[in-house]
Amino acid sequence: MRARASSVRPRSRNEIPEGHPLARYAVTGAGLKLRIHPLAAALAHDQLSRLDTYLAGRVEIAAYLIRELGQIPGLEVSPMPEGVKASWYALTATYRPDQLGGLPLDRFHAALVAEGATEFDRPGSTRPLNQLPLYQHPSHLFPGYPNTRSRYRGG
Repeated sequence: MRARASSVRPRSRNEIPEGHPLARYAVTGAGLKLRIHPLAAALAHDQLSRLDTYLAGRVEIAAYLIRELGQIPGLEVSPMPEGVKASWYALTATYRPDQLGGLPLDRFHAALVAEGATEFDRPGSTRPLNQLPLYQHPSHLFPGYPNTRSRYRGG
């Protein structure tokens, strides 16, 4: 269950060292390109005939994860509504520190990683795009880009 209970971290976050000047831009929320590679397209086309089988497997795995993770104190996993099929990028859970005597999230996360759930992520990528550094300070990455204030105000 440990391997399947995790969400997959964006590859760029794993490949760019934390101390690198561009590390804060590892997650863009938009991917690295807006097109599919021809080889990936050929592989996807070949697998389309098996799509229903893949999706049925995802539904089965999602039900298992929701059931098993729901038994862990401090984690709240939303059940799938009747008739809805799992199609998310990553299963999300809400941490409830009150169920664990106020244990801080950092300590809970460290315990999960220590138990081998190394891909159990606390993603910052699951937030509005305008909050990502790429969109807050684009001139740091693109020196020719005008250094203007954000026109969007959250709220």
